[in-house]
Amino acid sequence: MGLFDAVIRVNLEGRTARDKQTLIWDYGPALYYPRVWVNCFEELDWEPDLGCGEHNGGTGVYIHSTSYRWDGPLIKGEQLVNSNEYYLQYNAEVRPAGYNTMRMPYFETPYFNCYGGANSWCYFP
Repeated sequence: MGLFDAVIRVNLEGRTARDKQTLIWDYGPALYYPRVWVNCFEELDWEPDLGCGEHNGGTGVYIHSTSYRWDGPLIKGEQLVNSNEYYLQYNAEVRPAGYNTMRMPYFETPYFNCYGGANSWCYFP
């Protein structure tokens, strides 16, 4: 049907994750994204992971052969207070031209560590 790239860049600032999303059309039908968003999760052993925020990355995004790239806004997440591992999950709804809207399979960032107290910084291991 076509090919596109979805990219999420994560920058850790103290105990906060900042992310920026990019969508790139490679070929195929034009793509309309009614909604693009990122969820933050705290990794919990033996339990469902704990949500730590949902951030809207964009609505009404449209990429195609002459406007092939979309760069979302820089999003600053919540303060991550627990001493634990965290990750971000990238989500989107997409409607290729001539098709119905579908939920794009999500993907996750590598885990990052936020061990210690309020004065400790998060980092990628």
